[in-house]
Amino acid sequence: MMESEQTAELAAALAKAQAAMGPAIINRVGGPPAKNRYADLSSVFAAIKPLHDNGLAITQSTQFRDGAFLLRTTLRHVSGQWVAADYPLPLNAKPQEIGSALTYARRYSISALTGVVADEDDDGAEAMRKTTNGGNGKHVEETGELVSTADIEKIQKRIVALGADITAFCKHMKVARIADIPASEIDKATAALDYYENAHANH
Repeated sequence: MMESEQTAELAAALAKAQAAMGPAIINRVGGPPAKNRYADLSSVFAAIKPLHDNGLAITQSTQFRDGAFLLRTTLRHVSGQWVAADYPLPLNAKPQEIGSALTYARRYSISALTGVVADEDDDGAEAMRKTTNGGNGKHVEETGELVSTADIEKIQKRIVALGADITAFCKHMKVARIADIPASEIDKATAALDYYENAHANH
């Protein structure tokens, strides 16, 4: 995660905004085979309205860097303070595939930076899923129970609170997004965040 030299005012404003924010309303159903329910981009933006009431705003832009196609999401405060994170996008994909991946990335980047819960609501019962393989637009089939919506919320909020890099965290967990973490590896995810917190506490 990248941030301005000072972030105290932004953090205080974000804490107030989070106290007023509810979860994004689940309003869409994905395609087969899983047909997961999820909150679309408009629902996510509706959920983060309290940001604007506290002098905060979200900006998003795409860029190429070191051969990678990235979405940069920045949380900005009226003081000029900011925090930002990058999300990998597929290369060599069809325009429609890129558009779909971009919308997906925008939703999850916003939820990660703000702490809003906006994920597939499958109650941990999904048995078949597709995940992005290395950000190259290809997909692999995986089976297994996913982390619950409650666990996703806890992980997202902790990443934001620690100022950690969600992209690096997902890479460590070998997934494209938090929602792809198997339920069997929730202890590993928690341990990774504990390690990050302890390492930075000693500096």
